[in-house]
Amino acid sequence: MTLAITDLQVEIGKDTRHGWVQVPVDLNMGAGGEYEYVHFRRGTGQPITGVTVIVGKDTKPPDKYTKINLDLNKGASGAYLYLCYKKGSGTPITNLIVQATEKQDGWRYGPPGYENVPIDLNKGAGGRWIYLWYQRRTPEAPLDLSRGIQPRMLTSTGTEYEIASAQLSPNRLLIRFQKIKTVEIAHLQPGDSATYEFTVSEGMSEEHMTQITREISTSISSSIKISILNLGSTVNDKLAITEQHKYTTSKQVVDKRTYSVSPKDYPRQVGYFQAVDVLRIVKLPSFETVAEAETALGVKGFFTTNKQGWWVEA
Repeated sequence: MTLAITDLQVEIGKDTRHGWVQVPVDLNMGAGGEYEYVHFRRGTGQPITGVTVIVGKDTKPPDKYTKINLDLNKGASGAYLYLCYKKGSGTPITNLIVQATEKQDGWRYGPPGYENVPIDLNKGAGGRWIYLWYQRRTPEAPLDLSRGIQPRMLTSTGTEYEIASAQLSPNRLLIRFQKIKTVEIAHLQPGDSATYEFTVSEGMSEEHMTQITREISTSISSSIKISILNLGSTVNDKLAITEQHKYTTSKQVVDKRTYSVSPKDYPRQVGYFQAVDVLRIVKLPSFETVAEAETALGVKGFFTTNKQGWWVEA
């Protein structure tokens, strides 16, 4: 499940705090001045529910907002700008991105599902027009696979349960999620008997691994070669999550099951389902997918429908 943002800071310099997400767009891009970046941390504490920017060195923040006392134009000319945030009532904010654009009205063209602060963060300083965008989302229950795939999960196969997302570069966003995937569904009539054999993959295919590691390496300008060995630690670091998820190359697994339906019984469906972990990189602001890597988690199983049409364990 995606946790809400609970802490927000603006930092000088290119270093990232451990456990924090750095939004990788310099707030003074093209304007000189200090290297400044937005940093945030997700957690289970009181969520941040609002962000805004105020203009003026002595301007007070809006009611219930906290001012981050670092000028967003520090070291550059231009207006005094300060980022502010609010906690409390409202839908939690779960992600932040920063867009640098050559268009003054760039605040009109953000990623789908995001809201913006319609103030140029380079206001009066020249350089790129820079805008802050934020995503609101009510945290949802995670996909709990601790007891395997449960029949109730099969009513929403394909639903993407987001774990976390973070901006990799000015025009790339990384999203990690899990879902239940339908491998195959067959229909049995009364009196039918059939043996089903499925060959499925566990782990990540070499094709997907190549696509995702190449895209991440390019996006973050990494001097370290990203491979299946350090992909998990790189993703965890960029998303600032503590889960020690490791990725492995795929192997083939064969599942086989025989079903028979009595001539006096009812028609039914037989389904084979699998849980997968997905890394997706999208282009900003269009959200066009540029790379996706699916990892089978080794959680899978056969199910059949009962007389009422509900999935039950086979």
